Amino acid sequence: MGKHIVILGGGTAGTMTANRLCRTDGGHGARVTVVDQDDDHLYQPGLLFVPFGLAQPHHLVRSRPRQLDAAVDYKQARIERVDLDARTVHLADGIRLSYDVLVV
Repeated sequence: MGKHIVILGGGTAGTMTANRLCRTDGGHGARVTVVDQDDDHLYQPGLLFVPFGLAQPHHLVRSRPRQLDAAVDYKQARIERVDLDARTVHLADGIRLSYDVLVV
């Protein structure tokens, strides 16, 4: 089985990284998991249009999982701690994610 890549944060950078990894994996079987504490993904570039009345802030918010490639595993949870020695992320709901590569 391939590597497990865990990405902490599902903002623009985390989402782009996860999606790019899924597209460029080349069939190596890497599993990608994104962790974020909430479901709201704000499309920040769209904020440029708000002061000019060309966009409304509520139209710039999307569900995080809908922005991710279908192959990405999304965990909505608060990150409790990262154990670098054990290569494990501990989530507030008791889930522990082991990883080979951690992206922060």
